[in-house]
Amino acid sequence: MAIGHVVLGASEIHPSFLYLSLAIIVCGYGLFKSNVSCLLGELYEPTDPRRDGGFSLMYAAGNVGSIIAPIACGFAQEEYSWRWALAWQRWV
Repeated sequence: MAIGHVVLGASEIHPSFLYLSLAIIVCGYGLFKSNVSCLLGELYEPTDPRRDGGFSLMYAAGNVGSIIAPIACGFAQEEYSWRWALAWQRWV
């Protein structure tokens, strides 16, 4: 996914990078999202009371990232350019 965001930052150079970057991000997200949930489930026994807390923490972190990312990228766009705002998404 990070590679897709770097390529998305380069879409200013040539428009075809936009489609390439979106394809990379979609593939990366599809592989990552399903695997991280399965790995988290493997960390705990099915009867472990901490299991629900682990999943709650994972979803809470994703929601916090969804709130912070547009703010940080908007700031980067205002201060630098769209190119940097899109490239910085990989860190947020």
